[in-house]
Amino acid sequence: MNIKYILRGTKDIGKVYIRLYQSGFDVSIPVGLSLEFSSWNKLKEASDNESFNLVLQKLKVDILEKFNSDYGIGVIIDKDWLKNVVSLHFNRDSKEENLSNLSYRIYLSDFCDFWLKNEAKKWKVSARKYMDDGLISQYERFATILKSYEKSSKKIKLSEVDQEELYNFVSFLEDEDYNSSTINRHVTRLKFFCNRALELNINVNKGFNQRIFIEDTKDAEDVYLNEVEIESILKLDLSDHPKLNNVRDYFIIGLHSGFRIGDLLENLKLEHIKGDFIEIKTQKTGQNVVIPVHDEIRKVLKRNFGFLPPKVDRNSYNIDIKTICQLAEIDEMVYGSKFDKEKLRKVYSYYKKYELITSHVARKSIATMYYGKLPNEVLCSILGWSNEAMLSFYNKTSKQDYAKQFKNYIENGK
Repeated sequence: MNIKYILRGTKDIGKVYIRLYQSGFDVSIPVGLSLEFSSWNKLKEASDNESFNLVLQKLKVDILEKFNSDYGIGVIIDKDWLKNVVSLHFNRDSKEENLSNLSYRIYLSDFCDFWLKNEAKKWKVSARKYMDDGLISQYERFATILKSYEKSSKKIKLSEVDQEELYNFVSFLEDEDYNSSTINRHVTRLKFFCNRALELNINVNKGFNQRIFIEDTKDAEDVYLNEVEIESILKLDLSDHPKLNNVRDYFIIGLHSGFRIGDLLENLKLEHIKGDFIEIKTQKTGQNVVIPVHDEIRKVLKRNFGFLPPKVDRNSYNIDIKTICQLAEIDEMVYGSKFDKEKLRKVYSYYKKYELITSHVARKSIATMYYGKLPNEVLCSILGWSNEAMLSFYNKTSKQDYAKQFKNYIENGK
């Protein structure tokens, strides 16, 4: 079997075709890649573009391996066979031919939009009742949340919605302050859309249907930073690590504002800082929050010449703040949970404290530091809560901390 690439087209940019031929057998199809004619050389590859050539080489190897395995067991080798091999190699939907604008067959959020627009009103929720506008709006709300998650990571392909992706989505919802029952509901809706895609013969990763475990809100780990630990982060010399220094600046803002990660890394703009106050409309609840500009936040702005630090993405932020806390020697052993990639679930055990640090720790820390020192309604206003129930939950003062306070009162009378 001979394999070669051909660049075809009538303009400056051509489409790459792959040709298979051998003793009377000759088929060629486009592989979905494009290249400028000026970059195509006599060796049938791209000049000065090793990454592009590597893609072509890997596809050729994959086709040869598949040909040898399928030919030996009697599989018919034809144009449809070649199309399928190329689609699988690039992880594309097998029915993608002539569907260049039908992204709903590829991406989960696009499918949600397509289904809600074209199929929702035909979906029966009971024997005699179809999905009504109220229920549709709830699923539209889910689609909006899903798109926010995609902004923090990447656009999710239906063919890649596996168990690990579900856990990543759960972590995102936890960071955004959703309780366990709401998280369960959104995961159920994600699976609902995957099942609807399957019914339309779209390629969906069957891993979406795996069982996942969501912590009950009341069982969430009680990890927060106290004032001594925050001071150790402030004093840490990161002058030789500009990326970590930048992440620390955002962590400092979070520790002295209580912002959720979406508001901190995506929503917050310089124009929200007005004199002595930060005025912002929160992403999750749409509440208008006004908080004072802490001295440490002013120092961050001064270090950045009056501007906010350069933006960082959510995933690297959660990794880097663990490193920062490790360097600050925040390493006492505490009980909590971490996601285990092998077991594909969170595992409860004793870990060094820095291992359990996430963006949400900042929100827990400010609630704990000021609980009892400020009126509850003040803290609720700053943190964007409509009632005091969440404040009670977010106060993570441990029994050990309360015991130390009692001991100090006995010994010093305060």
